[in-house]
Amino acid sequence: MAELISIASNYPATEFDTLIPQLTDPADIREAFLAYHFGVSNFDGSTDTPSSDSIHSHIKAFKDLLEGIAASAVLSLSGTANEITLSGSTGYVTIGLPDDVTITDDLTVGGDLSIVGPVRANVGINVFANSSARNSSLTSPVEGTLAYLQDTNQQTIYSGTAWVGIENHGTLGAKIDNTEVLALLGL
Repeated sequence: MAELISIASNYPATEFDTLIPQLTDPADIREAFLAYHFGVSNFDGSTDTPSSDSIHSHIKAFKDLLEGIAASAVLSLSGTANEITLSGSTGYVTIGLPDDVTITDDLTVGGDLSIVGPVRANVGINVFANSSARNSSLTSPVEGTLAYLQDTNQQTIYSGTAWVGIENHGTLGAKIDNTEVLALLGL
């Protein structure tokens, strides 16, 4: 006669307590597995119902629980408009970029940045009270960065190594002064 594992092993009942044959039972491995799996001695699938404490019932309950979660799971996703797009369905989450991306703060690119298509920016000349304000604000300017200094009424450009007045930058700027512009215009 089969008995619960907890009785046969003198351990307290466990959550997955199920039947196993007694040592005095005839050796029938098929019956032993059926009793262990379904929790019923001499289990007949057409007439018997698995015991609620059987391995079969615990696995079925777990499967039903997973299916219930999958069918009713509400995946809450959030993203800032124009920064990322999110969508989700059972078992899948898709995170992407919208067609138009807006970055409200700094963007740092650690490697190469490739841009395909035209580059548009609503960037004017940086305006500063003086060169000290410019230098403390633009600590790592790139070559070609423009800045206007209010104290000297001068437009400056970063040459790659230093800030210089635009009229002193490059060969064209060095060759043209107000007199030459007036002469070129015939004035």
